[in-house]
Amino acid sequence: MVAVLLTASGSLPPALVPAPPPSWRAPLAGPVVVLAGFDAPDPDWLPGHRGVDLMAFPGEPVMAAGEGTVTYAARVVDRGVLVVGHPDGRTTTYEPVEAEVRAGDEVAVGDRLGVLGRGGHCNGVCLHWGLVAADGVTYQDPLALLRPPHAVLLPLDRGAPGPSPT
Repeated sequence: MVAVLLTASGSLPPALVPAPPPSWRAPLAGPVVVLAGFDAPDPDWLPGHRGVDLMAFPGEPVMAAGEGTVTYAARVVDRGVLVVGHPDGRTTTYEPVEAEVRAGDEVAVGDRLGVLGRGGHCNGVCLHWGLVAADGVTYQDPLALLRPPHAVLLPLDRGAPGPSPT
């Protein structure tokens, strides 16, 4: 048995309209396994963990979490570091990554940036993924990019409280 839904306007009801493609995604395929969470220091110059460590293995593909422009793709000390600048002014960082893109390359959500390399504090068993706010200095939890927006329902304003008319 097949059900067909017809509406007077000829358009699909909101529940059946396809969702737009995601603007953000996890930088690794498969489930997101967090080995070390975000722990920004206060004040920001103190030691802390300015990103998240996601379980990954050397050679695993690393993808762009959002569309943007590669602003940095080179080695820093013992590891490859990759930075993508996004249209909203934020940047995402990925390390250790053996880059397959170069600074100036445009990337779309899910484009392959490179593969997980070795080096850094995880020594090749995790991807350190970071997020910097549009101000260029404030670190944020990149996992927030994967969560749906938080909706807050407010009460209807039905006028000032007072005695009801009789």
